[in-house]
Order: sequence, then C-alpha cells, then structure tokens
Amino acid sequence: MEQFIYWKRGGGDLWSVDAKSADAILVLQEESEKENKNEEK
Repeated sequence: MEQFIYWKRGGGDLWSVDAKSADAILVLQEESEKENKNEEK
C-alpha cells in the first residue's frame, strides 16, 4: 500500500519496482478508478 500511495502522489516509477509490486500497483489503480466512477453516478 505504501508503494501505491507514493506512486499515486507522483513520486513513484513503475520501472523502479519489482514486477510483483508493479502489478499490485496497477491492480490497485484500476480498482481506484472503478470506485471513483461509481461515486460519480
């Protein structure tokens, strides 16, 4: 979660983390976007 928060705030780089962490960050981002779309409805 810490890596995701850091990445979300613009300080992270997916190329600087291992593949497993990058995958987790992308999954969390997708879920975050889905949640934001649901809140707008």
